[in-house]
Amino acid sequence: MQTSRFQQLQLNRNVYHFLVIHSVTLLYQGHHI
Repeated sequence: MQTSRFQQLQLNRNVYHFLVIHSVTLLYQGHHI
């Protein structure tokens, strides 16, 4: 049970990182255009 819960946390963390990087990239491009 703990391993699956840990995997869920890992997945959520990956999604969060992706969203953060994506929004930062959009902001960066917006500043440069």
